[in-house]
Amino acid sequence: MKIINFLSFLIFASIFAVIINEFMPVPEGSEPEWIELYNISDTNYTFSKIFIADALTSKQLPEFTLRSKNYAIITKDTNQLKLHRNIPDSTILVQISLPTLNNTYDNIILKSADKIFDSVYYHISFGENGKSFERIDPEMPATNKTNLKSSINSSGATCGLVNSHYIFEKDLKIESIKKFSGNDSFQLEILNIGRHKISNFNIIFYINYNSDNIFSDNELIFIKNNSFGKNNDYTVTISMAEFDKLPETNDFLEVMAVIFSDEDKNQSNDTLKTEFYFSSKSKSIVINEIMYDVDENFAEFIEIYNRSEMKVNLRGAELKDDNTRLKSGIKINQNFFIDPNDYAVVVWDSLFFVNYPKFLNSPKIYFTKNSTFNLNQSADFISIQDANEIIFDSLTYSDKWHTIQTATKNTSLEKINFLSNSEIASSWATCINMDRATPAKENSVFSEISNGEGITCSPNPFSPKSADKPFCVIAYKLPFEFATITISIYDTQGKKIVDIANGVNSNQIGSFIWNGKNADGYTLGSGRYIIMLNAFDNSTSDSYSESKIIAIGN
Repeated sequence: MKIINFLSFLIFASIFAVIINEFMPVPEGSEPEWIELYNISDTNYTFSKIFIADALTSKQLPEFTLRSKNYAIITKDTNQLKLHRNIPDSTILVQISLPTLNNTYDNIILKSADKIFDSVYYHISFGENGKSFERIDPEMPATNKTNLKSSINSSGATCGLVNSHYIFEKDLKIESIKKFSGNDSFQLEILNIGRHKISNFNIIFYINYNSDNIFSDNELIFIKNNSFGKNNDYTVTISMAEFDKLPETNDFLEVMAVIFSDEDKNQSNDTLKTEFYFSSKSKSIVINEIMYDVDENFAEFIEIYNRSEMKVNLRGAELKDDNTRLKSGIKINQNFFIDPNDYAVVVWDSLFFVNYPKFLNSPKIYFTKNSTFNLNQSADFISIQDANEIIFDSLTYSDKWHTIQTATKNTSLEKINFLSNSEIASSWATCINMDRATPAKENSVFSEISNGEGITCSPNPFSPKSADKPFCVIAYKLPFEFATITISIYDTQGKKIVDIANGVNSNQIGSFIWNGKNADGYTLGSGRYIIMLNAFDNSTSDSYSESKIIAIGN
């Protein structure tokens, strides 16, 4: 490494026709070091006996003419540089053995034998490796970091192009797009960053509804004329209520904002694209199965179900339990789609694949190693929220929700129907599948709920003594949003046998399990029985009654 003396002659004294405009001191890979010169004058300039130097060594440039407002790139290997940079044809490439630029700090000087025309001083702490240093204002000295910044171009440099930090006479820039409160509004920050102010401009805003990466005219949802006030920044709030149409989706969509003004001299920063998660108004995702009480040979898991008619992307969604309500739970950090009317399973223990090897590499399984996330054996809170932190579904389960009170370890709780309320015990039952769980497939206790009002019973008939149909799921749909219900079983002579539910608060859809036993716990014999449901609307006290015949087989 060279030892550099800080020389007093590095002070920028006067404006020369050509300046040191950009340079790459610490390139990545095989890209060579390079220095960009720029002719800021209105006339062409011919180089003759001009040197490029650092604090210790100096190299003479060949004779060439640099036209007004054009660039020249000096490097030791022009062919190698062209492999790394797309350099305009109008840019002059000069191949010489450059003074080696230090990786820590150095001076670069443009001079003749007796006169210094321009100089820069850099320290690598001003920027970062693999990115060029750009001069911000060509008419100001570049001997400190106030006028020298690391390139913000996506390629890490603007070799032969206008610097990414160049100050235009008039220039508007979209600084950011933010989205607030789920789907409620967008906020655009517009900056007036030119030397002189632009007063009026227009904003247009698109949402790429069909995710085809093309913003078409029918995806233009907002256009507005705006005026700057006294400040050089402007915030535009776009309410979703102003949109003629909204995407009905649970997915990330790309949005694009464009500003334009006839006075704007730089269009490179007038467009900004980003993506946001759009939450559907419908609660499409529900928790459908929970494996929580396991021994060392089994793995916990949570199954979710998409009960909507659209594909749902769970990227950004988060699964929480009681211990992670106020901190990070299991966050899904990649695209994870659930098809309409289909299942997905969130797993945090690789032992799951020992128990269910067919799901290894299955697109329906989201696996993340998370040894700190675990479900309590007796009771726990579970929620799943989307990327906007809007709750899809939540519940607090209990071991008392099992409908079979013995031998439930390594046995899941299953939802009886995905339309029923997850938060009430009557929506859940013990898995009766021989595998003791049904990840990513229909629950063993699943029961249809009538599209209309009334009671459905499944299976019917059922047999308490059988292995495959040991109980009946009594599901119902009420004409009230919230009600108090009673469900009782009678024999054909009208004698009450047992109350399944007595004065229970319920929402419109619900379900209960009947195991074929009477009030004393004895299993009834085969025959026909009557289910009677009575409901009272909690807000109006209106009543509703329904009955249905159910049979117990041999």
